[in-house]
Amino acid sequence: MVFDPSAVRVHHLDDVEDYLRLVTRHPRTVDGTAHVDWEAAAAELDAVHLTARGLLRIGGLAVDTAAGTACLTGWNAECTAWLRDRS
Repeated sequence: MVFDPSAVRVHHLDDVEDYLRLVTRHPRTVDGTAHVDWEAAAAELDAVHLTARGLLRIGGLAVDTAAGTACLTGWNAECTAWLRDRS
């Protein structure tokens, strides 16, 4: 994949506040639990990057949001979730 890094819109998850901003801006509620609406996020973002520090600070932590309780699960390493093809 070839892309211009300065043109990529990335939301970095480095702390709880970063995760709360993502869930609050793009909420999807399922059975009273808040999640990220990835399709809505893809309309504004190209990628979401979870840092190693973010994994330690956010992973498995339940946080209250207006959409319900959110908990970042299923991410077990620093990584980037690419939401859109920029080619």
